[in-house]
Amino acid sequence: MQDNDPKHSSKKVKEWLEANKIKHHQNPQILIRLKIYGTSSKNVRRVVQPQRKEELVKGIMDCWETVNRRKCSKYIGHVRKVISIVIECNNGGPTG
Repeated sequence: MQDNDPKHSSKKVKEWLEANKIKHHQNPQILIRLKIYGTSSKNVRRVVQPQRKEELVKGIMDCWETVNRRKCSKYIGHVRKVISIVIECNNGGPTG
């Protein structure tokens, strides 16, 4: 289920995803967003280490300033690699 965040694992979200036959690993855009979010989140926790809301907001904004074409291309390349492995592991069939 998505990234195990409570908002993604709620009953309503789970039912909606199942009803619409959506799995997060089927959508490359979600994988790229999760990768960018994960990198940003780690940076804020490890580098910024905010103590106040203002520090957190500034840390997030500063981190988003580092998201550029090169970084996105790197994540897209990773997703392409992962998707081909997933398809191979499922004998070319659907992942769901």
